Amino acid sequence: MRLSFLDSIRGIASLIVVTSHLHFTAGPETRFLNFYGLRFFNQSAFAVMIFFVLSGLVLYLQAEGENINYLRFVVRRAFRIFPACIFAISLSYAIYLLWNPAPLASRGWFNDVSWPAGITFDSYLHHLLLDGADSLLRPIWSLVIEWRVSLIFPALLILFAWSPRMAAILAIATAIIIPLLPASVLTAGAFEIQGRYFYTAFFVPFFMAGVFIAAYRFQIVLLLRRTPLLRYAMLAVCIYYLCFRAGDGSLSDQLALGLVGCALIAFCMSDFKARSLLRTKSLRYIGRISYSLYLVHMIWIGILFRLLNGTNPLVISAIVIAASILSADLMNRFIEVPANRFGRRVADLIRWPASSAHKSQSRPA
Repeated sequence: MRLSFLDSIRGIASLIVVTSHLHFTAGPETRFLNFYGLRFFNQSAFAVMIFFVLSGLVLYLQAEGENINYLRFVVRRAFRIFPACIFAISLSYAIYLLWNPAPLASRGWFNDVSWPAGITFDSYLHHLLLDGADSLLRPIWSLVIEWRVSLIFPALLILFAWSPRMAAILAIATAIIIPLLPASVLTAGAFEIQGRYFYTAFFVPFFMAGVFIAAYRFQIVLLLRRTPLLRYAMLAVCIYYLCFRAGDGSLSDQLALGLVGCALIAFCMSDFKARSLLRTKSLRYIGRISYSLYLVHMIWIGILFRLLNGTNPLVISAIVIAASILSADLMNRFIEVPANRFGRRVADLIRWPASSAHKSQSRPA
């Protein structure tokens, strides 16, 4: 089953990541994004949490009512994640080698994430493996999490099918306990071996939240449509967190943003006007190219802020957005779509014993 409006949510999240990174790069010139009401466009952490929840939701819908063939699942996920990612990483590395981009004065975050010095061929190979390296392309840190969770996702579905209550208890306990661990355990998060597994484990509950939303979607929609006061109260809380509250970037803050993401998805599922808006042609288009847009925009930020240094950063940002959308469209057409099609064909050739089917917890509307 496919809910097309979910792609639009992913597209909006990708645009939020783009505008956030433009804000981090431009600095004072885009300080208006820190004003109340405009902080929504500077919520990259929230956008990534949306990605994780949507991944759990969509993967559940794809597997709903079917036997779980682990090898076929992993093959399809690999062809979904890696081809466009490998292309973007390789393009970034080629630019780094051929151009040797210089840092820009007074742009600290930009210099740290846009081709910092010392990237080796060995580092490039580690990027391709999605093992935590991200100096060539900062956005791939979330793909590291996506890939690691993909490897255990069938087991999560089996746990959910066996006992939804136990799955919920474990997910809630993980989300609460890990932020309380000593900082020394979580040092550098996904980028150091001592913290990478704890850091990954922290995000697993948000994939599971997506599973629960998908499995109980009919009950959620029915409840929220019958209680519009609750529905709009949820929306008000989401607006407060995204537009008025200043986060601190901690794991506890990300936990709150993840819950806000779940609430916003539930609202969009149950509200007719929201679903109608998300099904507009322009938003569906951004949703279709969202993965490539997420990957390629940092390359354009790195190129254009150097080439146009001295130009009004808002003008550069507009050019970055246009160039990113155009190149993302091409990547989607010529890399993503063919790779996904080929991945399905490869997966269909695999004959491997399937695990027990997970059963839907919902009923058709």
